[in-house]
Amino acid sequence: MNRGGILTIMLVFIMTMQTMAGEKWHVGLMAGTPTGISLSRPFSGGALNFGAGWKLEEKGFIHVHADYVRNINVHLGDGRVLPTYYGVGAVLRFGKEGGLGVRLPLGLIYRFSPHPFEVFAEAAPLFYLIPATRLDISGAIGIRYIWP
Repeated sequence: MNRGGILTIMLVFIMTMQTMAGEKWHVGLMAGTPTGISLSRPFSGGALNFGAGWKLEEKGFIHVHADYVRNINVHLGDGRVLPTYYGVGAVLRFGKEGGLGVRLPLGLIYRFSPHPFEVFAEAAPLFYLIPATRLDISGAIGIRYIWP
């Protein structure tokens, strides 16, 4: 992808963040494929999740994704609840195995109430459409700070 495409993606990302200024952002780090930063902007019943990361190997890449997810509380009994989520999003990878595709994330979240932290685990099948059709999978664990 050329510099103009990268600049366009960065500008859309910045404009999205400014549109939601004043709302609570969850900001943190994720480890896995990819390893990098994680942002989440919850709203009633769901969230917008963003990630940017890298994989440093022979076929390394830079990875950017944006997802719309819906929350589901799985009731475990005795009043215990396991917060989970599922959704759909877009993925863009730059590098030898780069491309543009669709993500279907599925994850778990644990919030340390009343402390402003949460941990998460996520797996997402990836369906690349450009430059060629192919399947892949990504997964990460992470921690986020809930910005006041």
